[in-house]
Amino acid sequence: MINGLGGKKVVASTVIEKDQRLSASILWRLQAAFYQQSGITAWNQGAVPYYITNNPYIAAAYARVIQGFLRDHPNLDPQHPVYILELGAGPGQFAYYFLHHLRTILEGTRLAGLRFVYLLTDLAESNVNFWKQHPLYQAHLQAGRLDMARFDPLTDDQIHLVYSGQVLSAVDLVNPLIVLANYFLDSLPADLFSVHQGMLCEEQVTLTSTAPALDPNDPAIMSSLEVDFRPRLISPQYYHRPEYNRLLQSYLNSLEGSYVLFPTGALDSLERLLALSEGRMIFLTADKGEHRLEALRSPLQPEISVHGRGISMIVNFHALDTFLAARGGQAFHSKHRDEGLDITAYLVEDPPLDGAETRGTFHAAIEAASPDDFFVLKKAFEPHYASSTLDQLLAFLRLSGYDPQIFKSMAPYLLDQAPGADPRQQERLFEAAGEVCKLYYPIGEPFDLLLALARIYIALSAYPEALDCLRLSQVYRGPTRETDALIAQIQPLVWD
Repeated sequence: MINGLGGKKVVASTVIEKDQRLSASILWRLQAAFYQQSGITAWNQGAVPYYITNNPYIAAAYARVIQGFLRDHPNLDPQHPVYILELGAGPGQFAYYFLHHLRTILEGTRLAGLRFVYLLTDLAESNVNFWKQHPLYQAHLQAGRLDMARFDPLTDDQIHLVYSGQVLSAVDLVNPLIVLANYFLDSLPADLFSVHQGMLCEEQVTLTSTAPALDPNDPAIMSSLEVDFRPRLISPQYYHRPEYNRLLQSYLNSLEGSYVLFPTGALDSLERLLALSEGRMIFLTADKGEHRLEALRSPLQPEISVHGRGISMIVNFHALDTFLAARGGQAFHSKHRDEGLDITAYLVEDPPLDGAETRGTFHAAIEAASPDDFFVLKKAFEPHYASSTLDQLLAFLRLSGYDPQIFKSMAPYLLDQAPGADPRQQERLFEAAGEVCKLYYPIGEPFDLLLALARIYIALSAYPEALDCLRLSQVYRGPTRETDALIAQIQPLVWD
């Protein structure tokens, strides 16, 4: 079957790779090269979607789940930090929101005295360098709340921290490990199998290119690739690992006429993380995938989605559930939209943990107040910003957790209504602008959010706050004619 990454029919194509196991395909190496070469531009230019797992609402939900997890551990060692490891952190925006919310919800509780170290990690060194230099992370780094590393859970047994210089291994993780991984598992290598008339086949990949002049090691070739899968009859004793083969056998027995992805990269990563944490961790993830066996029954070949020159595939959470259940792990899954995110918490403890607090907070923060449902609501409300009242816009902005991206879309309509607002509304708009400003984490995107905030403040005659935003805009983006002109206009009003 043909799966075209470039969206073109193959014409006079050159074979790049033939009859290869999917998890060993050069597709994954090309993807790694794309992220390394692109750095932060993969996100700030819109090539890679990230909003749904990088917003204040989902970060607050995760913080509440982690609060429950910590309550399930009354005997944490206060002499050692609790490490929070984020995998594939990309632009680093989620961490900024998460740290804000976790510190807020733990303030004044018995957990407030715990020392946390958030570990931002990615496969791309260029992203690590971006975080290390980001102005908003300097205070966290200096306070010891944050560190960062290039870390690949497929291959690395240690975490080499770039700020402190510390090398973390299993002996350093005295308290349970917290792992966060959004839109990460779907980008790890996987194998593809099919079941036909009681026979198990490996679907081997052949890559052809319509641009033979391109270097086959250059990720630019991704847009010209065509992917062709061809079945090869195999035995269920395919892997060197008996537990993998037992799972393959179960799919052979139950998924007649179906294609099934086998998440080797995700499984291998989980095993290394279990070794690093010595079998004590929570793994919290949001990704596109399926955790129900019946949902895996499909005669359709899984799609390879393309993001810029990166790729992703549906995650087989059922395989991960089975793998971790054999180690005494528990799985909590979101259960709403079929086409939405599967938000999952894996709780692994030796000896097994009841996890009542984790279960309860997962239900409250992920099920009852689903971040995926909020995303649906956002998409439905966005077309109506222009016809909404100021109170309605502010209500939704508050509900979002003062999301800077939602403010960006609302800004023209907030600005239109600000001059005619009554004093109560102006006060609430002023407060909302301040909260948005606190959460704004710039990644070099084209839109100048700080300039938009400054215009709101000017409309409210809040000139000192407007001046602060304009000066901050110049720190992040450099001076422009517009910011220079506005500073010159309002600076005398601040002095007065």
